[in-house]
Amino acid sequence: MGILIAITNAATVAFQETLIKKLRGENNFFLIWLRMIAALPVLAFLVTGFSSWAFPPRQFWLLIIGVNVPLEVVQFYIGYTALQRAPISLLAPLASLTSVFLIPVGYGILGELPTRIGLVGVVAIVLGTFALGWRIGETQSAAESVRNIFREPASYLMLTSAFLVSISITTTKYVFQYAPPILTAFYLTAAIGLAALLLSFRGSLRAGEAPRRLSFLAGLGLTSGVSFGLHYVGLSLLPAVYYISVKRVSVLFNVLSGKFVFSETNIRERFAGALLMVVGVILIAIG
Repeated sequence: MGILIAITNAATVAFQETLIKKLRGENNFFLIWLRMIAALPVLAFLVTGFSSWAFPPRQFWLLIIGVNVPLEVVQFYIGYTALQRAPISLLAPLASLTSVFLIPVGYGILGELPTRIGLVGVVAIVLGTFALGWRIGETQSAAESVRNIFREPASYLMLTSAFLVSISITTTKYVFQYAPPILTAFYLTAAIGLAALLLSFRGSLRAGEAPRRLSFLAGLGLTSGVSFGLHYVGLSLLPAVYYISVKRVSVLFNVLSGKFVFSETNIRERFAGALLMVVGVILIAIG
């Protein structure tokens, strides 16, 4: 049951990212706020049912407001911008590089080091990255594969977003010493939503496309709430390391979305690369 929930959760994540790409031209700070506000009722229910309400100490708020909120708002914003500017089948798999960045960041902040299996996972992710830029039927070097990826300027944005996520994950683990994880998630989500709202000013709609865009916005809000709910239900059924690893199959759904929703090219190479990267993430998690 836990595996099925993880795969369903992966599909909702991919669907949200497809909608974000469809909403190009929308105020991305508004989209961040929409996702956060949709998640709050789910998180409030979980705190009430499975944790307890408390007001964390000053150190908690200093870390959340001074470090995590800025990191999260920036990484969401540039990640959304990247998805909207380049093929989703290319950019979504690049988010898997977060697992590679977590190794030096985790060691620098928490003193954590991967096992040998984890290092094999790193190799798989790197090979998967090369595969994203490969062109079947062409003779090319690994360097040329990488150049194919970064011919899209948005690839640099997604890479930056993945790096910021690795820092945010690590600092959030540090925050857990001051408040339980679910309570931390509630306060962090609320703070991100407030910051995004202050930055958004308004969510603009194009007059000619308003009904269609409203349906996309409603779908994004609804699936965000569902996604958060599935995430925490799944974590209650499977060890976190396995659940998060299975959830990374969302990148495979993203590649399929690139083909069937956006008619993108080079899908075989990107699917193979994404699959390798998912295997790498699983190995790092297990290790």
